[in-house]
Amino acid sequence: MQSNIAITAAALASSFGCSVEELRANLASGHRGLSFTHRFSDKIASPLGEIPWETLGIPIYDRSDSDSLLIKGCQRVFNQLNDTSNILNRFSPSRIGLFIGTTTCGISGFFDVARQLKSTGLALSSLLKADMQQAWVGRTLADQFSIRGPVYTFSSSCAASAQAFVMAHDAVHIGWIDAAIVLGVDILNPVTLHGFDSLQLLDSNFCEPFTPDRGGINLSEAIVAMVLERESDSAAGTRVRSYAALTEGHHMTQPAPDGAGMKLCMEKALRNAALEPHEIGTINPHGTGTLANDEGESLAITQIFGDIALVHPTKRFTGHTLGASGALELLISSLELEKSESGSFKNSYALKNSFGFGGSNISIILQRGGL
Repeated sequence: MQSNIAITAAALASSFGCSVEELRANLASGHRGLSFTHRFSDKIASPLGEIPWETLGIPIYDRSDSDSLLIKGCQRVFNQLNDTSNILNRFSPSRIGLFIGTTTCGISGFFDVARQLKSTGLALSSLLKADMQQAWVGRTLADQFSIRGPVYTFSSSCAASAQAFVMAHDAVHIGWIDAAIVLGVDILNPVTLHGFDSLQLLDSNFCEPFTPDRGGINLSEAIVAMVLERESDSAAGTRVRSYAALTEGHHMTQPAPDGAGMKLCMEKALRNAALEPHEIGTINPHGTGTLANDEGESLAITQIFGDIALVHPTKRFTGHTLGASGALELLISSLELEKSESGSFKNSYALKNSFGFGGSNISIILQRGGL
C-alpha cells in the first residue's frame, strides 16, 4: 500500500535538540547529546541524555517526579507544535486524533503507592490512581487541547512511537480523521535506569552502534510530536511511502539471532512501497549498540542490501529514548533525506527500523519532501 500521507510539522524536546532547526544543526555537526554529568550521576556512571529542562521553563526543583516532568514537557511541546502547524485551528476537534508511544509513564505513581503501602498498610486497591495508567497522558492532553478524535496509547517497548505512527497514518489514510498528532515520550527514571543497569546493557562509555566498539546502550529522554495529514491538505512535507509491522515472537526480549524477523519486516516494507533495495538512500536502524540486537539487524540488512554502507545509526548521538525513539528517529530520517538534494545520498527514500521487546518489528519508508 503506497501512501498519500505526509509529516508536515514537528516539535520536540531532547538532549539532541529542542527544535527542528537545532536538530538539523546538531546532525550536521556530529554533536552528541550525551554526558556523564546528569541528574542520576550519583547512581549511574554511564553517559545519559537529558532534556535541557531549563529551556522549557521547568526549574530543577520540579525534576524529581518523572510523571510531572513528562506532562509539563508534553504540554510545552504541544504548544510548540501548534505554533508551527496551527493544527488545532485548521481542523475540527473531532477530526484530529492523538496517538502516543511510551514505555514508563505512570511509573512515579507506582513509587508513591509502594511508599504508602509500606507506611500505612492500606489495601492496594485503595491507593491505585488514574495517573498510574499509561493512558492518562493522552486523556490529559486531549482534554487540555480539546482534541475530540480517537486517542490511543501504545506501549510496545522500543517500537511504541513507531507503532503509534503507523496507526495514526492508517487513521488518516482511511479517512477516519483528517489529521493526527503522533507523540513519542519517555522520561528517565530510576526503574528504567537500574533495570537496564542490572541487565548489564548500559555502555560505560559513549555508545557506538554498528561498530566493533559497541558495548551497550546510553539511555536518554525525549518528547517528540509530529503532524500527519494528507498531502493534498498541506503545502509540503516528508511523505510516508509505506510501512510494515510484524511480530516475530522469537523471545520475550531478544530478536532471532539470524535477524529473520527483522529481514521479513524490511522486505515487506519494500514490497509495499514498490521499491527495490537499491532505491533506498539511507537506513536509520534500530541500532541500540547492544551485541545481540546489532548483530541480528546487521545480518538482516546485509542479506537485503548487500552491505551496511547505507546504515546511519543515530543513537550514538541521541542515546536510546526507548518509547520515543521511533518518533525521534523518523524525524531525523526526514531531515537526513534533505541531504539527498545535494547528492549526499543517491536516492530520495529512507528506511527507518524500530524493533522492540517481544519481536515488535516495524519498518517505515519515507520519501523526500522536507519539513
